[in-house]
Amino acid sequence: MRIRDRLCRLLNERGVQAVMIFDRANFRYVTRGDLDYSAALLLVDSRKCSYVLITHVLEHAKYEEALKVKPQDVYLYSTYPLSYDHQYMLVNNIVEAVDRAATKYLDPEKDSVGFLSTWCSDGIVRYLAKRWKLVDVSDIFTYSRLVKEADEIESIKKAGSILCRSVHQALSELRAGITELDLASLIVSEIIRLEGRPGVFPIIASGTRSAIHNAKASNKKIEINELVVIEIVVEYEGYNADATFTYAMPKVKKELRDVAKIVEEAQLNTKNMVRTGIRARDLDSIARKYIEMKGYGKYFIHPTGHGIGLEIHEPPYIAPETDTVLEEGMILTVEPGIHILGLGGAKIGDTVLVTRKGYEELTPCLKLKGV
Repeated sequence: MRIRDRLCRLLNERGVQAVMIFDRANFRYVTRGDLDYSAALLLVDSRKCSYVLITHVLEHAKYEEALKVKPQDVYLYSTYPLSYDHQYMLVNNIVEAVDRAATKYLDPEKDSVGFLSTWCSDGIVRYLAKRWKLVDVSDIFTYSRLVKEADEIESIKKAGSILCRSVHQALSELRAGITELDLASLIVSEIIRLEGRPGVFPIIASGTRSAIHNAKASNKKIEINELVVIEIVVEYEGYNADATFTYAMPKVKKELRDVAKIVEEAQLNTKNMVRTGIRARDLDSIARKYIEMKGYGKYFIHPTGHGIGLEIHEPPYIAPETDTVLEEGMILTVEPGIHILGLGGAKIGDTVLVTRKGYEELTPCLKLKGV
């Protein structure tokens, strides 16, 4: 409720009477409900902070039960001709349903309706702009989501716990001859058993493939002289945790072991500087300068990290151009890497919570093994 109240206050200050929400992340942010099918939410009165639900005729019962929405606050749409006899309003498509719901509560001559350009299709905006004064309020939602509430933090902690347990269990089966996909399957099945959801298809890359940033697991067999980079995202109750592991097989050459150790040291140095008041770009600089000092700067080809929560990548970005000052309650990843095409690479990453005095690790498990 605190989140919705904050959003409504910010919308009021902007002079916006309602906002349309079509995406899964912001739908959950406002309602704490999950969006598995096409639906929309219309926050119809920024003063009373009430909302109506626009959803497909096949889905309304699920959403009503989960969100405790009253029948008169549900507007249904269909994607095909259908006779459906009940007290709900049934229309032919989602934008028409949004328009009719808005008309019930708002005056198109006086009221402004917000939309989220980052998450809303141009077609929907063009259609509704014919009747309504539309205002892009993406920045309000982005700003509000930067600092997490206590229940959001708990969901990400749980996701991190599931992630660590799943990878730890799978690594007990890691040996020469197993394929990257076999390892991915072990991790995913354990995530599901622990009631999590894989956030992305597992990133598992061995040998020279370990130099490829975000390489998906393949049918390549893992050899005894390779580095293995494993990046896993777990979602729990809509919130994500992200961690990256580097595993050295027994006969990895010394240069690659050294590379992995340098990445571990860069990551630890950077994590230890996470606290309120530091700029995101300064965190990136700590990791980047250390890797440059060790002679591998040109192989660090991506930002040091990113915010994470309802989406896997969200502000603040831990990158050279980001001036965002970290605040208590922000959650972000710290994940430097070295990627040497033709040889191999290493990457180590954690999800951390910014605290007043430093940070709390939300993926508390060993990220570098075998070195």
